[in-house]
Formats: sequence, C-alpha cells, structure tokens
Amino acid sequence: MGGFIIASLIGGLASDFTTLVVARALQGISGALMAPATLSLLATTFSDATTRGKAFGIFGGVSSSGSVIGLILGGLLSQYLDWRWCLLTNVVIGVGISALAAKVLPAETHASAVGGRPDIVGAVVSTLGVLSIVYGLTIAESRSWSDWMTIGAISLGIALLALFGLVENRTSNPLLPMRVIWDRNRGGAYLMVAIAGIGMFGVFLFLTYHLQIVSGLTPLATGLAFVPMVGMLVVGSIVAGSVLLPRMGARALAITGLTVAAIGAASFTAINLGSTYPLGILPGLLITGAGFGLVFGPAMNLATSGVEPNDAGAASAMVNAGQQIGAALGTALLNTIALNATAPHTSPPIHAPPTHSSCRPSMATASPSGPRAAS
Repeated sequence: MGGFIIASLIGGLASDFTTLVVARALQGISGALMAPATLSLLATTFSDATTRGKAFGIFGGVSSSGSVIGLILGGLLSQYLDWRWCLLTNVVIGVGISALAAKVLPAETHASAVGGRPDIVGAVVSTLGVLSIVYGLTIAESRSWSDWMTIGAISLGIALLALFGLVENRTSNPLLPMRVIWDRNRGGAYLMVAIAGIGMFGVFLFLTYHLQIVSGLTPLATGLAFVPMVGMLVVGSIVAGSVLLPRMGARALAITGLTVAAIGAASFTAINLGSTYPLGILPGLLITGAGFGLVFGPAMNLATSGVEPNDAGAASAMVNAGQQIGAALGTALLNTIALNATAPHTSPPIHAPPTHSSCRPSMATASPSGPRAAS
C-alpha cells in the first residue's frame, strides 16, 4: 500500500507523459503485491464452509465492482475537478487503509516461509508471454490477422507460456507450483475467472463507447449508468456465497452464472441508435451483473480451497492473474474486432467536386442527430 500511495502521488503530480506511465507501472507492481496477500489472508482465516462462502462472496462482489466504482469516481473527479485527482485521491484513501490495516490485520500469518532464490526466470518468461499475446491481438487491427508480426507475436507468446510451464516443473522454488493449477477444481476456477474477466471488461469497454460517443452522456453519467450492474453484482456475490453455494455447489453455480451473464451480454447486440437506456441497456446490465455475481465469489472460493498454507499465496495470485489476463486479452481482442467491424463505416468519404448544392450545409451537420448517426 505504501508503494501504491507513492506511485499515485507521482502520477498525480506528473509533468510529462513518461512520468505518468512510470507511475502507473509502479501502481501495477504495488497492486500485484497487495492482491494475493488479500486473498490468501481470507483463505487462511476462514475455514468453516458457511463463513468462508460468505467471506468470499463479499470479497468477490467488492473486488469485481471496483472497476465500475472507479468509472463513477473517475467521471466525477475528471468532470468537476481535474484528471489528476483520479490519482491523488488514492493517496488519501491509501493512508486511511494503511492505518486501518496496521490496527486490525495480523502481523504474521500461519503459513511457513518458503526459502530459496526467487523464480526470476519464471517471472520474466510468463510476463513476456502474456505481453506478446496481448501485443499480437492489439496490432491485428492495423496489420491484419494474417500479418507475420501478428502471427509471430501470438505464437511467441504461446511458446513462452509453454516454456514457463516447463521451467516451473524443474525449478526448486517455482513462482507457480504446477500442483496448484493441475487440480481439476482450481484449474476450472481460474478459467472461469478469466472468462468472466473477458466478458465483464468487454461490457464496460463497449458500453462506455456507446454511452459517451453515441448517446452523448458525460463521463459521470456514464459511470452512474453502470450502478445497477454493480448493485446486482454485489448482491449476487453475497447471495451466491452465503446461500446458494452450500445448496448448489460451486460447479453448478458457476455454470449458471456464466450462462446468465452470457444472456445479458448477448442482449446488448440489439442496441442501435434509437435504443434508450431504460429499455435497451438497463435490462442487460441487471442480468449481466447478476450472472457475474454468481461466478466471482464461488470461483474465488473454489480457487483457494484445499491448498497447502505454503501454496495459499500462489493460488490467490492466480485468481487475480486470471482476472487481469482475461481482461487484458479480452480488451485487446474485442477492441481489435470492433475496429475491424467499424472501419468500413468510419473511413473518410471521397468528396465529389464542389457544386452549388454541395456548398450548402448537409443534413448530417444541420441535424442534432447527425453526429450520433456519423458516430
């Protein structure tokens, strides 16, 4: 948290773009240190099935809704203050959380320390592998899917991740012990979290485009438009963890949640220029939020269930890594598909030679709805 506070302060006071990028990278590193510690603390603290399900349900709702809350606060701060406060606010919040953590969190955990050298090779190979795949998906829009750089980057990323698996099997102190993910239940939970991350961030990304560019909403109004989804997500996570999980089991609950979320996401394909928020967007947000709420809590619970104390950190880290990798890959892939689909409709038109009629304002510029149609 200390690193996150310092990075937020540097970013908020940045005088150039390079400093801002470095500060954001430091925020990511600090967040990567905090997230696994949070989940492993839950995993080792709550052992009773009922309280564990409730704890992970609450955590799933809070952590998954953080992005939407960030949209709301980000819109509020950027619209009425300045974008810098989107970073500087973290300093104030971080100081308060640090003081609270020092008071209520245990100084030590029951997990025994793991000796040996850190797995630097595994960390580098896995990071480069994910980075290469994301890069390949990103450049596919500008260079095409058949371009050698696109195919090469994606293939290199897959090869590096395969190499990562070989390295982890042979090193004495692996970054990710393969026994953690080879467990059928935990492996399935990581996959579910990644798939849900792809879907949830895809909804955020494209609905934000639609609400701001097509519907003309302000950043704040766009953030507030996602509040019903947040509410359903939080309620769904808590109900799933404390009520449904003991009765249905994690597998049935997760499958149900993914199905419900898919139905909600599919409803957005019917959105057009004439769609209104109450009838065209809100129902899909409610359904999607409820579906994701049924997934995240049980999946996080299942992903850290039954692990040895020494593996609790790695199992917890994989939950966050799965969600973040799913979000990164999904955003890159879906954005590339969207740009390819809209390119024919947004290319600069070939203008005819000027005539008497073409000198008059067109309907697109004269009509209030013209810019929306052009968007």
